[in-house]
Amino acid sequence: MIRITIIFAAAYWFIESAIDALLFNRGTLLEMIFTADPYEYFVRLTGAGFIVTIGMLAQYMLKRIQGSEEQLRRFRHQNELILESAGEGILGIDQEGKITFINPAAAAMSGFTPAELAGQSFHDLLHYSYPDGSPLPLEDCPVFNSLREGKIQRQSHDVFWTKEGKSIWVEYSITPIIENRKITGAVVVFTDISARKQAEEELLRHREHLENLVAARTGELTRTNEQMREEIEERTRAEKALVESEKKLRFLTKQLMNVQERERSRISAELHDELGQALMVLKMDVSSLQDKLRKEQDPLRKECSRLLSEIDHIIENVRRLCWDLGPYLMEGLGLTASLQSLIEETCKKHNLICTMKLDEIDQIFPPEIKTNIYRILQESLTNIVKHATASQVSGTISIERENLIMEVVDDGQGFQVEELLARPGPDGGLGLTAMQERARQIGGELSISSQAGQGTVIKLTLPLPSGPGPGESLSKSVNPQP
Repeated sequence: MIRITIIFAAAYWFIESAIDALLFNRGTLLEMIFTADPYEYFVRLTGAGFIVTIGMLAQYMLKRIQGSEEQLRRFRHQNELILESAGEGILGIDQEGKITFINPAAAAMSGFTPAELAGQSFHDLLHYSYPDGSPLPLEDCPVFNSLREGKIQRQSHDVFWTKEGKSIWVEYSITPIIENRKITGAVVVFTDISARKQAEEELLRHREHLENLVAARTGELTRTNEQMREEIEERTRAEKALVESEKKLRFLTKQLMNVQERERSRISAELHDELGQALMVLKMDVSSLQDKLRKEQDPLRKECSRLLSEIDHIIENVRRLCWDLGPYLMEGLGLTASLQSLIEETCKKHNLICTMKLDEIDQIFPPEIKTNIYRILQESLTNIVKHATASQVSGTISIERENLIMEVVDDGQGFQVEELLARPGPDGGLGLTAMQERARQIGGELSISSQAGQGTVIKLTLPLPSGPGPGESLSKSVNPQP
């Protein structure tokens, strides 16, 4: 380019000299070329310099254009490598639904070659029926709905059809391509989830099998319980046999409750420690993955946000299960704080106005008695939520005359206590009976006072063991937001 510029500058000098010599007769051509006239020399030098400057600018602009084109070629090549290396299938379609692009992953999953798919209708070739094989009308196809409405569509489970006529389960998203405010096509990104779908079906079969086993075992236990009931009825004919049978039954009940509490505590601890920690690690991993995604990977970023929301929901469910299985918190918070937390959580969850006045009783009772106190309060609150239709609940724990007094009062619809306890079968107040049995196991007494339309009062009276007296009183009113 420099050489051409110099040639043009020399040509300009020669032409100027020829004009002065031939047209204006200022001298010979050779004299004009080597003129000593300062003005003429300045004019020609200025013109030649201008030509050289223009040439250099042109060379600079040419290099810039060539550099931009090379950068653009590298950028396009990089995009092509990314599309070809992507593990998800990627299809490009035009406004009529015809395939204009297919990456290797999409070709491998569909069984078609790119040449076989190019220019073909996406709907007619890959997405022409529902998972059950029935025809899928074009107007119901999510891809064409996205083209028609210009909105992003997502499907978590659907089927595409391969070249061999086999269906594969996929999850996919359709993103419209909008150019100059017009929809010119769409991009379909899909993933083969056939293996995951098969695993889900296998899990469902195992679950049904387990439910059948549980049902069979429940039937066996039911028959066993029926036999035990018949034996107990026969033994009631003799007073001595009745007393002996009652002692044995209460001993077995106590053992069963102890085993049940130990199992609940174990399951609650494992859920809290192992599953809870695993979920938190999973949440941090997904969040870290989301932060590493590039701007153009917006669909994956949104999928990560959805996964984080699902993980938060699972963590909340695990927390609720641990709480229901409790009293796991009692080990760390103490009995009084656990009872307070139980009342607060119940009131907030079911929108109840709740008043509490709890004396400190952590250092008074051994662990077994603490567990039964917790269970009696838990069952009382459960009955209120399920049956009382109450709006206000009051919980009181106090020390009076060497006795612990725990009262739970509600303003619900109430019931006839004797009539309920006299009913046979599951409608006969089994929960109340279990609460009374727990009170007897720890040497206490449970009284239930209720009338229809006047609410219910459940009162536990438990003698204090020898030991330190009560601590300070914790009094609090909880008014959960609607």
